[in-house]
Amino acid sequence: MKERLAGELRLQIHTDEVSSQAIAALRTECEALAPRLAGALDLRFEEGEDEGKYLNIVFDSHSPQDLWPEIKAALYLSAAHGPTLRTKSMALRTGEDGWNDYVLLYHYDSTVPVERLQ
Repeated sequence: MKERLAGELRLQIHTDEVSSQAIAALRTECEALAPRLAGALDLRFEEGEDEGKYLNIVFDSHSPQDLWPEIKAALYLSAAHGPTLRTKSMALRTGEDGWNDYVLLYHYDSTVPVERLQ
């Protein structure tokens, strides 16, 4: 039986205008980052299309909110991935009730309100 998680930290990148090389590099960076994140239990990638192509990068965790500061520092503030993520992505965490209790942590549109985690 799979252990119940407290939630996920998700990055959703709108990939229509992002090169395949940049996406591949981001995937590689996330695969290297995940084992170093205290509390990250699993990493997976989900691709799809909903009014445009997207890539979800999903970190499973008992404490997904605790992952955000490290992910923000490693990816959103990096010279390699930050410019793309800051203009083409949103970050959120889901809780025990999945999407029914999500918290938006970052949005590429600065006019969209986001939560500030303590």
